[in-house]
Amino acid sequence: MITNDDGYNAEANAYGCWKLAIRSMRLDEIRAGRATPRTDDAEEMEVAREAGFQIVQAEVHRRSA
Repeated sequence: MITNDDGYNAEANAYGCWKLAIRSMRLDEIRAGRATPRTDDAEEMEVAREAGFQIVQAEVHRRSA
């Protein structure tokens, strides 16, 4: 990584902006109902609930013998 005298790292800054933009677009898609939230991501699940998604937890059922 290349940093200038002030400690600014353009590569790290660009990557951070890219990550934030992708995250924001993904959350917008979930709000609009065009993307399904990942169940292991608490923020995506919260946005989905606010958008009206009905989150149903899967239940394991045993088979009778």
